[in-house]
Amino acid sequence: MSNITVDEPLCSLLTGLEHPVELWDESGQPLGHFLPASLYRDLLYALAKAEVSDEELRERKLEPGGVSTAEALAHLESIIRSPRQAS
Repeated sequence: MSNITVDEPLCSLLTGLEHPVELWDESGQPLGHFLPASLYRDLLYALAKAEVSDEELRERKLEPGGVSTAEALAHLESIIRSPRQAS
């Protein structure tokens, strides 16, 4: 994922938001969507949970090796919170 550093006026508009926002240029063309970090994390968790049923998680937990759901979520959290390099 690439990073873009936003200027202070835009940062002030985005800071503290609790809902998704569409970003548009001055000519009215859509640029993309902004999700606050907490919503982005929740979305990732929901997508991951939708990929694996509770039954499959129980079965996998009984298999030797692997990690628990809590360990996997903690790992994802560490990735989300770590500083990113620009690509």
